[in-house]
Amino acid sequence: MNSLIALCGSSKSGKTTIAVRVAEELHCRVASFGAFVRKEARKKGLTNPTRRQLQDIGDHLATRDMQGFCKAVLDDTGFEPGSPLVIDGIRHTEAVEAIQKLIPDQVLKLVYLETDLSTRAKRAGLTAEEMKCVDSHQVESQSTKLRSLANLVLDTSGSNETSLAQVFLFLGLR
Repeated sequence: MNSLIALCGSSKSGKTTIAVRVAEELHCRVASFGAFVRKEARKKGLTNPTRRQLQDIGDHLATRDMQGFCKAVLDDTGFEPGSPLVIDGIRHTEAVEAIQKLIPDQVLKLVYLETDLSTRAKRAGLTAEEMKCVDSHQVESQSTKLRSLANLVLDTSGSNETSLAQVFLFLGLR
């Protein structure tokens, strides 16, 4: 399988957990928007950035040059066109378009993860009100637009194993 599998959804919906496990199954790399943004934060001298600072950095990178941002994330991973890849943390419809332009010869399968607010808050160690504040950032609000583009919409409020089994089934891996 030389597909590109992209995971999107709200903060703490399980994107990274599922991305890592799918990449292990496919024996491929994970391109992580979150990891790239954390590296950018360290370059700016932020050794322990807040979630809001990371959101702001990601938003700046996306609005300044989405295609350049996506290319930098892929390059940071060492991705080679033609290889399978799991992409973690897409937050904008424009990122989907940019990736499809950067890698036109591979099929992009978009998986949208949705999780109820209380589960996401618990995963983040926050109250529901604090999680709503996280969700209020424009980066988070844009990620919900990706739901309509998704090849699979998956409720990840349950166990990681149940969610992962559904993703594997969708990808034809089980």
